Amino acid sequence: MKLMKTCIPIDRDGCRDVEASKSNVSQQFVRPLYGRGHRCQRHLPGAMSLPLQRFNASTLQRSAFTLIELLVVIAIIATLAALLLPAAGIMMRKENIGRAISERDQLETALESYKDKYGFYPPGNANPGVYTNNQLYYELMGTTASPGATVTNFTTLDGLSTISGTTVFSVFGVGAFMNCSQNTNAGAEDYVPAKQFLSNLKPGEVASNGIFGFTMIVTAANSDPPYQPIPGVNSLAGRPANPWRYMCPGSNNPTSYDLWVQIYSGGKTNLICNWSKQPIYNVPLQ
Repeated sequence: MKLMKTCIPIDRDGCRDVEASKSNVSQQFVRPLYGRGHRCQRHLPGAMSLPLQRFNASTLQRSAFTLIELLVVIAIIATLAALLLPAAGIMMRKENIGRAISERDQLETALESYKDKYGFYPPGNANPGVYTNNQLYYELMGTTASPGATVTNFTTLDGLSTISGTTVFSVFGVGAFMNCSQNTNAGAEDYVPAKQFLSNLKPGEVASNGIFGFTMIVTAANSDPPYQPIPGVNSLAGRPANPWRYMCPGSNNPTSYDLWVQIYSGGKTNLICNWSKQPIYNVPLQ
């Protein structure tokens, strides 16, 4: 039997020579030949001993997943997805409702400031039953009238929208806006400049109705398809326009106004309005 000699570090005193039979290498046993006084120049002092081990290609190669293991992993992922998707839908629905409630509160604050200045709330659309086409944007943003040779044009104080007097009458049923200043009367004693009661509107909260040629306040809260109150009209953010409805005096609030919007999310209708602080569910879409 052929013997081989090797040297391995074992402690801070140096190293020991060992001999091992090739037939016993797989058992990983070593036998010291020399005492602690022997030192090997190939190893640094302070090294710790390591057992001799036998390695081959089969131990170093990483085993692959079996078909059963892959199927189990896929089943687990599918189960988790089935559990998480409904939860994600609920979170999205709550987020949209919360956004609409925040917008309602902002509009209510602006309407109360309007009343404090003028003593009344902005008038609603004079045409019966028309609540989506309202003049809230112009009344709350303030306008400046520019009389022309044949028609008066009204431009909002933010400069975003200009509308002709003819369109004002045909769409809203009124001859002019209440929150409006006249360019020609700026020096008059009774001149009252228009005031902007609403600011920092986001692109998702404003839409231009190209069909009738006016600008309106919409909600930035998203609704699921196919709900689209005004087909073909999008907000400035590119989402389907869902306008805030306004009626003054209101049927739910006869001494003030009704303000509402509907959100369709998660297969449910959600009515956000000023006659209920909490959303009203399952109201038929309008």
